[in-house]
Amino acid sequence: MAAQWAYRKTGQAGDSIVAFEGSCEVKPDAMLDLEDLQAGSVIKGPHLLHFIVEHFDLDLEKAVLRQRVLASIVGAELERRLGRVLRREGDDLYDEKRKLTISIAALTGVSSKIHFAINVKESKGVGVPTQGLDAYKIKAREFGQAVLEAYRREMESVHMARVKARPIP
Repeated sequence: MAAQWAYRKTGQAGDSIVAFEGSCEVKPDAMLDLEDLQAGSVIKGPHLLHFIVEHFDLDLEKAVLRQRVLASIVGAELERRLGRVLRREGDDLYDEKRKLTISIAALTGVSSKIHFAINVKESKGVGVPTQGLDAYKIKAREFGQAVLEAYRREMESVHMARVKARPIP
């Protein structure tokens, strides 16, 4: 969640969304969600598809809204592939009682950041039943590419909607 992570990793400056696969274990001292911290939640998984988003503005409400747009995009892509409806609660996706995702939006000193991840493999020992993309026979890399493209298009569309409207007289 460090500021300018994508810029340091890829050399691409500015707003970004990056996807990668890997494990996850958020230690209590690194946990950003105060409710999860106070509840003693365990946030970990053996294999997740991570999305790291950074926008260079300092508006947490806008970051949370973007986080929910990303959750909706991931949910829509899953539903399209599965041919059935899933449930979104805030920034989390569920298949019946099984949790599919983890996510947080927060501010750095120069930007707003979103970490959104979907299980590729089931996460055990986290206090809730989970499900992963592998249970649906969905390839994480292909799925990630579709989500990246959909988020890019959505942000371009938001930008266009902002610049095409004339002010109210």
